[in-house]
Amino acid sequence: MTYCVKCGFKNEPAARFCIRCGAPLLAPVTNVAASGQTSFSAPQTLVTDSVSLENTSAHSLPRNAPAESWFAKNKKFLLIFSGVACLAWGINYFFFRPRPDEDGKAAAEAICLCGQQSTQEMLKKRKEFLENYNNYHFTSLYEARQKLDSLDNDARQAYSACLEKARSFQEEKMRKYTMNPQAASIFNEQYYKQQQLCNQSPGAEGDKISAAVSDKLSNFSPYKPVPPPPDNTKQIEPPVTDLSQTTPPAEADTSEHTLTDDMIKQRIGSLYEEENNIGSSQEAISKIMSYYKFPMTRYYDARNVPADALFSIYANSYLKSLSYHKVDNFQDKITISRQPNGDVKAIVGCRFEFSTSQSPDAKRIRNVYNVYVLDKEGKIKSVYQLL
Repeated sequence: MTYCVKCGFKNEPAARFCIRCGAPLLAPVTNVAASGQTSFSAPQTLVTDSVSLENTSAHSLPRNAPAESWFAKNKKFLLIFSGVACLAWGINYFFFRPRPDEDGKAAAEAICLCGQQSTQEMLKKRKEFLENYNNYHFTSLYEARQKLDSLDNDARQAYSACLEKARSFQEEKMRKYTMNPQAASIFNEQYYKQQQLCNQSPGAEGDKISAAVSDKLSNFSPYKPVPPPPDNTKQIEPPVTDLSQTTPPAEADTSEHTLTDDMIKQRIGSLYEEENNIGSSQEAISKIMSYYKFPMTRYYDARNVPADALFSIYANSYLKSLSYHKVDNFQDKITISRQPNGDVKAIVGCRFEFSTSQSPDAKRIRNVYNVYVLDKEGKIKSVYQLL
């Protein structure tokens, strides 16, 4: 055992410093004598320089010296790395962070914009119809309506293309929140709130143009070609004829547009057949638009319905709200009467079978009487139900 010369504490033989006071221990000197006894040399100080014990401990190698040295060498790298990490976080937060409220509003605005553009395009086409009306040289009201329907159809096709893109944009935004019900709820709330703010009304100018078109068609007069001016270079005496023997020119034959009862039944039956075959096609809806005269006086509870509004009603009802629909009309339950102004009123017994998208397995049946008012050309200008 080794004893401390300062405090006398008994330490292990291999110890170099006192466990109690920390003083350096004397190294034992072993002399092998003949007697086999071990003796110790005179006390000698193990540390011979003037450095004290405290200074010796202070200048010993610190444990964290390698780590401090590494941080000092890589300080510039660490600063750059920290800056890049903060920049990446900021970009992700401000540009890629999910925003269900803004996405829902943007989806609704895209669909609303399609409706507004469609309204403006349809007004543009009708204004074109009015400006070139005299140049079309319509010989019958049927030709005039066909031309107007053709112009309106161009606007409807543009609306269908725009709406398809807007729906794809909406579905793309909604997919981001499929696994987050709370975010999906915020998205839907903002979507429907923004839809209520959407204004697709044609305004006063649109109403004025629509009224002018209706006035043109209501007061239609067939085109009569103007005879060329007489050739004054040839002074030819016209032959003398007996005017009493001549027959007046015949008026334009409009008998082909006179609606018989069978034609009315067939037209309403064709309308129901088109509605049953809509499926998921917007082109089929565009075809159905040709059965109506716009703006409609009444479509069930709505008044003065333009073409784009009726298109939206069909799209929302048949492509979204309903998962199944079928309409049957009973030919034996139809009453036809003719109005003094030439319109035809048809009361039709109908059987509606349908299922909603929310309850696709629950089929519902309704038996109602629909009232249709058709003009002389067979266009439906009003439809409602008898209560």
